[in-house]
Amino acid sequence: MKPTILLILAVVSLLVCHVIGSAQEDVQPDEGADAPEWPLPKDKDLIPVGDLISAYAEHANTSIIFDPRKLSGAAKLKPEEKGRTLKGAEIDMFVSNALESSRSTLMPGVFGTVIVPIAEAVTFAPVLTEEELGRADDWTWACVLVRLQYADYIRLANDVRFKRRDSRPFIQPASPNFILMVDRVDRLKVLVAEAREADKPTTYERHTVRDSDAAIQTLRKQFQGKGAAFTISPSGNIVVRADENLHKEIAEAVAALD
Repeated sequence: MKPTILLILAVVSLLVCHVIGSAQEDVQPDEGADAPEWPLPKDKDLIPVGDLISAYAEHANTSIIFDPRKLSGAAKLKPEEKGRTLKGAEIDMFVSNALESSRSTLMPGVFGTVIVPIAEAVTFAPVLTEEELGRADDWTWACVLVRLQYADYIRLANDVRFKRRDSRPFIQPASPNFILMVDRVDRLKVLVAEAREADKPTTYERHTVRDSDAAIQTLRKQFQGKGAAFTISPSGNIVVRADENLHKEIAEAVAALD
């Protein structure tokens, strides 16, 4: 059955939203043999965003709530996606990726799946524990508060943010020993794993160089995002605070400066 389109007028905000959905009652997708499927076109490079949303509602068997004024353009199919049949959660992830060009994303709602600006997803993402994050659907959004034991929370937040600057996640030092992270769940799992990997006991080492001011700038740039901290002591030595496994690499870099 073709999806039906209803207009919902929000009286308070005068916001016009579209609801696209099948006439059947929404059901949770089954990742087994009965999981919904969506065969992508073989002969198209682009799918207009309106067609994308209509097809998503039909093949995922859900209602889609969105503001058409905030969406435009088309989803570009990668060569490996043409003719491919998506199944289950792959459908949600495909649409989520396609919407990012419009700075929009998907979030589960009470009456179906909601398409919202990414800024709203960051604001309204549910707070999950790390255990709950591991069970969450990859295409959804979440907020996790990571508690650190060893690493400096401000420096670690900056390091993780720098490493993932292309995806522009929301990472904020929350309070001593905590980092607040918000992103789509698939990326958030990676961010949390990186924070855990970096949260290790650190040790100090001193290095003597001829030009400590120039050397420290070079080392900071070279090891940016790796959790190392460089300072100059009153005697002119470079003091390095880093994971003990990183000190050998830093020592080699210092030796190469002379």
